[in-house]
Amino acid sequence: IISACHYFTSKEFVHRDIKPANILLKNKQIKIADFGLATQIVDVDKSVTFAGTPQYMAP
Repeated sequence: IISACHYFTSKEFVHRDIKPANILLKNKQIKIADFGLATQIVDVDKSVTFAGTPQYMAP
C-alpha cells in the first residue's frame, strides 16, 4: 500500500481516499481502487482542499 502511494506521488498524484474499502486483495495481490477523489499535485503550498472519508482522514 505504501509503495502504491509512493508511486502515485512520484507521478504527482494523490489518491485522497485511502481506506479499507478501497484496498482490494486478489490472488495475494493488493490493488488500490476508487480514484474518484484523486487529484494532480500542482502547488503543494496552495493545496488546502480537504477530501476523503472523514473517519479515515488524518487529524
